[in-house]
Amino acid sequence: MIQGEFDEIGQLFFEIELIADNGEILPVMALLDTGSTEWLAINEQDLEFLEWPFLSARDVVTGMGEASFNSYLGTVVLDAQ
Repeated sequence: MIQGEFDEIGQLFFEIELIADNGEILPVMALLDTGSTEWLAINEQDLEFLEWPFLSARDVVTGMGEASFNSYLGTVVLDAQ
């Protein structure tokens, strides 16, 4: 079972591992967003380190308006799987 922690405003954070294209492991804290599906938002600095190959871009509508999301192919380890 995965372990996590709630912050002062009730958001749930837990550790995941991102596997770089060269096999290096990048442990990061992830925020569970119950209002979102199928996306893992990654900052540009981590994405550059991971060197995951670009797959596609698509426009989506978010609560903040329209946005363009880039998709990359990568490996994420969640609860040792």
